[in-house]
Amino acid sequence: MAGGLTVADGYRVNTDELEAVVARLRNLQKNLGETAGKATYNTVIEPSDVGWEFPEAHELHSAHTQMKSSLETLINNLETMIDDFSGKTQAVTDSYKESEYNVRSSMDGGVSGGSTSGSSNSGSRLS
Repeated sequence: MAGGLTVADGYRVNTDELEAVVARLRNLQKNLGETAGKATYNTVIEPSDVGWEFPEAHELHSAHTQMKSSLETLINNLETMIDDFSGKTQAVTDSYKESEYNVRSSMDGGVSGGSTSGSSNSGSRLS
């Protein structure tokens, strides 16, 4: 069907949207990588930067160091989750496309290579 939509067993799969999700996730991951670099390298505070003339100086530096470490861990976990989800989404998209190609090939005896006039190659069907 046109626009990447297909129908199989009552379900429609829009592979164009799945690919758009993957693209958005990859862009988010890129931006997160830039944020990770800033969190790691541009937020360093030396103990002397907060001054030692007041009683809470050591606690302030310790709290900053702990928060920096927590942010780095959180960003790394997010990057891992985004990579995992985008990889799985891409695999699902590829599987739908392969299924669509196989169904079309079997229906036309493998003569046309799959696509019919007016149809999008990004649509897919579950077989």
